[in-house]
Amino acid sequence: MIFLGILWILTFPYISRNVFTSENALNGEFLETSFGKDAYGYSAYKTIQEQLKSIDPRQGYRDFILQRLASKTEVYIQQLKNKKTWSVDDVSQLSQGNNVYAYLRSPQGYGNECNLLAMPINHKPSVAIGLAFMEVFLKNQPKWQSKDILVLFYEENNYALSVKEFLDSYFYQESSKDFFSKRIEGRCGYIRQAYTFVFQEYEFNKLSVFADGKNSELPDIDFYDTSMKVIGKNNFAYDFSLPYYFRKNPYIERASSWAFKNMRDWYFEALKQILPLFNFQVNTKGSFLQMIESIKNQYIGRPHMPHTHFISHGIHSMTIKGTYDPKQKQAFSNDRERVPSTLGLFEHLFRVIDQLDEQLHAGFYFYIFTSKTTFISNNNFVYPIVLILVGYFVPILIDRLEKQEHDEEYAKDAQSMRVALIFTLLTYAIGYFILLLPGFYMEFKGINDQVSDLCLGPESIKRNLTDFMLLSIAGIVITFLVVFKTLQPKNMKYLWFNVKYSYWLLNPVFSGSLVVYQFSQSLLHCVFIFAIVSQATYIGQGMIKFLISVAMMGVMIAFVGLTLFGTLIIHNDGKTPLQILQGLVQETILDYQCVGSNVWSYICLFYLTSFIMMAKIITN
Repeated sequence: MIFLGILWILTFPYISRNVFTSENALNGEFLETSFGKDAYGYSAYKTIQEQLKSIDPRQGYRDFILQRLASKTEVYIQQLKNKKTWSVDDVSQLSQGNNVYAYLRSPQGYGNECNLLAMPINHKPSVAIGLAFMEVFLKNQPKWQSKDILVLFYEENNYALSVKEFLDSYFYQESSKDFFSKRIEGRCGYIRQAYTFVFQEYEFNKLSVFADGKNSELPDIDFYDTSMKVIGKNNFAYDFSLPYYFRKNPYIERASSWAFKNMRDWYFEALKQILPLFNFQVNTKGSFLQMIESIKNQYIGRPHMPHTHFISHGIHSMTIKGTYDPKQKQAFSNDRERVPSTLGLFEHLFRVIDQLDEQLHAGFYFYIFTSKTTFISNNNFVYPIVLILVGYFVPILIDRLEKQEHDEEYAKDAQSMRVALIFTLLTYAIGYFILLLPGFYMEFKGINDQVSDLCLGPESIKRNLTDFMLLSIAGIVITFLVVFKTLQPKNMKYLWFNVKYSYWLLNPVFSGSLVVYQFSQSLLHCVFIFAIVSQATYIGQGMIKFLISVAMMGVMIAFVGLTLFGTLIIHNDGKTPLQILQGLVQETILDYQCVGSNVWSYICLFYLTSFIMMAKIITN
């Protein structure tokens, strides 16, 4: 069953569906745009670009934006509560951060719903493009606009916390003394969709699209598909699933190259024979590497990007970055071509989503991309995981039933099962305690403002927290195993087997419950972690069995390590393994504490507990 489940997953790229728009109201490929043909837009952009050159980056661009917009539309300032170091065009400054937001009102709208455009206030190119779009919009007053557009110039900082603060204030409902200081002026009702555009340089020839939120949250696939079609319609090349990770892994690259060279033809021939029996057609657009990059992105998420916070508030969103790729065929040779196309792209995107009269609901919310234009939905990826879980659970269940029937000593040994269950419960309690330990540490150190002192704080605090956690984890795990070994009743011959049984009893339930919403976590746990723990055998079973067990675990650990961490091992930038480990732990803890990413939860409640149980099985 395990083997069949893995084979099933390997077919995903080739049974994937073409991305399609299921909401007919979003079919805006053939809309004509006017902003890109209006010479005023380019003229405004060049004027703004020249004026920005005279502004000291350390002073920021807040006052300049206010000056350009004050007489033309509603514009407001949100003073951020955290006074920290902000980066403006790579120049650091310590100041009170500010968001600037304005409204492009719809003459025929009711003010009860709107769409949002977000751009970082830190970068001159973003400010220039954003202001040029607003000014050409205000000049033309397009008749198609039925919803207001909220334009947010946000401070680009760690974890995009300025965007989070804006949204928290926008949706702030509590009646307290802070109400008037926190409220957002003007307002435009319910925010439907949001685009974040980031231009750090004036010259760009490609758009990089980021749609993954945190904890596998995604926008409706209709929103994604429509946006990609509009980007293509406006002659922009785009990519996604960046930054590439597994494609830089030399071990995966060699394995995929060998498989492509030696197995591709007969593999596709076999798929063409087998898949039609299950009402599937072979889709050759899919890519295995693209699929695992998509799974990785969903697992880690994009906690540092603004769209993550929008999606968490139920707003369909993505972040789009302008980048320059020297290998990319040039669609625009200069600003005179690039800028009008960019303004036309903005108009096209907001016109398409403006005409949607109802909330997106018809598309998929749980999906994995296997290429730019193909995907697998949760209708497909649930079943192979269930098959793998059953494949792990049934053999250990049968083994236990046979032991109860044929091994009289085991049948009478009820005490070891009780001890195993106590050990299992204590193991998960320790995992939960370690999950909460960073919060206890910060409270002990007097770090009351988590955002200011930790998320936006100096590196020294983050490093100290990471070092404390690594030492604490090692100390807690070793102490627990030694103390439990000392206190457990003597002659627990079958304790190792019952610990293994209790592990299989609980983990399939946990992984199965996550498979729809957190497929990446379920896949990682089932394919890699279960495989290692399943080989664990107590030395009392005999030296030969034990040595085989250790050898198998060693091979699997090496396979898992090279597969998941091969990129980090090879591209280590001169860092030692300990430094790499510290960096990973620090990142996951901060992601959890600052934006609520669940990766730290998975490490504590799945991987760490699995390691403790495996150690107990081996040492009994």
